[in-house]
Amino acid sequence: MTQSSNSEKKSFEESLQELEDVVKSLESGELGLEKSLNVFEKGVKLYKSCKKQLEQVEKRVVKLTEELKEEEIEEFNS
Repeated sequence: MTQSSNSEKKSFEESLQELEDVVKSLESGELGLEKSLNVFEKGVKLYKSCKKQLEQVEKRVVKLTEELKEEEIEEFNS
C-alpha cells in the first residue's frame, strides 16, 4: 500500500495533525537534507489529502444548502 493511500484513509483531523508535525519537524532545522526532503514529500501528500477531503466536504455543504433553498422556495410557492 502506498503512502498516499494511507493518508487518504486517515481522518482529516489525523492528517492535519500529522501535517502540523511535519511542519514543526522541518522548522526545527535538525533534519539532514535527505531526511528533510523525505519529510517534505510526506507533507505534500498530506496537504493534498487534506485539500481533497475539504473539497469533498464543501461540495456536500453546497448540495445540502441548495436542497434547503429549493425546499424553502417550494414552501413559499405553496
